[in-house]
Amino acid sequence: MNKQGRHPTKCAQCGRDFLGKKYVGGQIQKYCTIACRKAKRRQGRQATCLQCGKGFEWKAAGRKRRAKGPHCSRACTIESKGGGPGWLGGTVVSKWNGYRYIRLHRRDAARHTCGARKSFRLAEHVAVVESVLGRCLKRGEVVHHINGDQLDNQKRNLLVCSNGYHRQLHGRMSYLYQREHFGGASGNVG
Repeated sequence: MNKQGRHPTKCAQCGRDFLGKKYVGGQIQKYCTIACRKAKRRQGRQATCLQCGKGFEWKAAGRKRRAKGPHCSRACTIESKGGGPGWLGGTVVSKWNGYRYIRLHRRDAARHTCGARKSFRLAEHVAVVESVLGRCLKRGEVVHHINGDQLDNQKRNLLVCSNGYHRQLHGRMSYLYQREHFGGASGNVG
């Protein structure tokens, strides 16, 4: 230790010898400059995924969000938590569009050619139709709820149709609703 209360030490990033400060807790400064400290933080450290055992570089920025330790990917994080954050038996109702979604494990999502492969979730009505058809929906195919209840996903209530036919169905339903409730074909009141 020299006169100014500094201790000879070696920088943890570049290896240069320097005089480091001693902090209140007794810890001595690890890096010679702020640039070395930032470079070390960006560099990350080698870790092993707790789910699949694969080695990867664990970045410091993600540590705060990882509750159960490091994982190599979002898929391994989801799988380690039993399906995802707030896993409640595998389904969740979206506040945005009112549909019920099934959260999928990586092994189940991998067999899908649709968006479920990336998002690890699938609309329940789509899952019901795909299980009946034995395949994923093709591009341009949509599922229509016959009775209009988005949460009624029974086989008899679901109809697979094209986008154009689906728009036509909703247009016809809207026309009939207006005629029934407002007394006119155009929907004018009074």
